[in-house]
Amino acid sequence: MYRILFALLTVFMTHVDAGETAGERFAAGWRYYEAAQPDLALTHWRIAAAAGHAGAQLNLGLLYEFGQGVDPDPVLAARWYASAARQGLSAAQANLAALYAAGRGVPRDTATAAFWYGAADQGLAVAQYQPGMSYTVGAGVPVQARTRLRKAAVLGDLDAATALRALAPAAPSEPALWDGASLGSAWPVSSGLVITNHHVVQGSRDILLVDTRGREIAAQLVLSNRRDDLALLRVLDPGALPPALPLAGSDAAPGSEVFALGYPRIDQLGHSPKLSAGSVGADVAAGAGPRTYRLDLHIEPGYSGGPLLNVHGEVVGAVTGMLGVVDDNNRLTRVLRNAGIAVKLSAIRETLALASAASIPVSQRDAAVAPADVARIGASVLVVVAR
Repeated sequence: MYRILFALLTVFMTHVDAGETAGERFAAGWRYYEAAQPDLALTHWRIAAAAGHAGAQLNLGLLYEFGQGVDPDPVLAARWYASAARQGLSAAQANLAALYAAGRGVPRDTATAAFWYGAADQGLAVAQYQPGMSYTVGAGVPVQARTRLRKAAVLGDLDAATALRALAPAAPSEPALWDGASLGSAWPVSSGLVITNHHVVQGSRDILLVDTRGREIAAQLVLSNRRDDLALLRVLDPGALPPALPLAGSDAAPGSEVFALGYPRIDQLGHSPKLSAGSVGADVAAGAGPRTYRLDLHIEPGYSGGPLLNVHGEVVGAVTGMLGVVDDNNRLTRVLRNAGIAVKLSAIRETLALASAASIPVSQRDAAVAPADVARIGASVLVVVAR
């Protein structure tokens, strides 16, 4: 943890809002520090810190904690961290929390540590990871551990993503997981990359994937294709994903037998992928366009983003929604039975091409699901929980 936080020294090179003199002293301290003269950096940062410069206070705390340019002194480190923490500096808050959690320079106090770990609300991943891990090994509540680690993983902490994977699976009915979230389906398309619908994750800050065993995988949005309602997600821990699904050689022809896999109404139908079989319609749905299929099969909320597969178990599209008609009398929409919409494989391939152009690595070498093996294919379909 300390290695990560020490790198945050560079963040504050331009933090000069405590006044010109303090800012100049802070910048001078950086010049000396980068010249491998931490003792002279310490002199300038002391002056800036005494004038209230939060960045200098944080850096002094780091120098005293690690003994750079001065003898190690965790008590003084804690005092300077506290000064910067009270000014709202998230890195200082996290460092101070770590000292309270370990009892270094201050009395061990888990309640005070938890208070200062509130810095994570400002976007510091490590301040979610540390208390999350303390919940997993101590007497804390497992839901708290899971929530903290989810946030840290979404913020980009690989250790948190690995720890989240190691936790016992969440109960499918865990209210904290589903409540208030946008729910959909997704599937791995290559190592570390997952396909879902744009509308499932649109506007979300936190995205979580849940596999058929209930294990949680943190994900980040890396590319959106609004026109085709597709989104590409990246996971920090590719080894946590099930095998990628193979792509067919071409779009499905009208009349072809297909089946959809996804998680419709997960709160009512349970946490296991459901199969809906049917065929590709002979005509295009009104207003849908030539890049989509009209499906003669049953679709419900929750299938969105899930794979549409041919009889060989190859992906030919991604489900996007249900078809409905508007009643001219009351303007209410009536959902049609056995009628759905899916984006075609060609649009998925274009999205993957956009990912390659954006230097997002794409590979299908790990597409190891056996054709027509529905049970194994189902294990590669994931729940999307987006907030």
